[in-house]
Amino acid sequence: ADRDGVKSRCPESVASAVAGHDAAIVALGSNNLRDKTTLTAGTRNVVDGMTQHQVGRLVVVSAAGVGESWGQISWLAHLMFRTLLRNIYADHEAQEAVVKASELDWTIVRAAILKDEPASGDYTASNTGTVGHINRADLADFLVRQVNDEAWRKQAISVTS
Repeated sequence: ADRDGVKSRCPESVASAVAGHDAAIVALGSNNLRDKTTLTAGTRNVVDGMTQHQVGRLVVVSAAGVGESWGQISWLAHLMFRTLLRNIYADHEAQEAVVKASELDWTIVRAAILKDEPASGDYTASNTGTVGHINRADLADFLVRQVNDEAWRKQAISVTS
């Protein structure tokens, strides 16, 4: 359930929000190019809260190009990640490390470039091939499906249209 007023940097707020649930989907973002910790700190608080309240299933949005998916993005995306978005990229790397180090039943979803278009239902999850874009509604559909899907547990997967 959406939890208005939950502050991802407040451990108590996050722990309270996850209590009593079976799963959590983490879709954090930052609009500050100098920010290096929002994703990592917020995700760490979710992991800690889930562990505290014995919530087992975690689905986390990351970005295509992070980790092993570096080869799936375009040369332009490489350039952006190495320059303008370097802090956000580093934060995603650290965020993924927090998830992978946890004892939770996790899936990391590395999203392609997000578009504001209606759901198409036409998207692919793969760790091979090039990623381009995905409609936000399609990404949301994939994230919700991962809560009960067994296919990508304890794995990171890229999703693209």
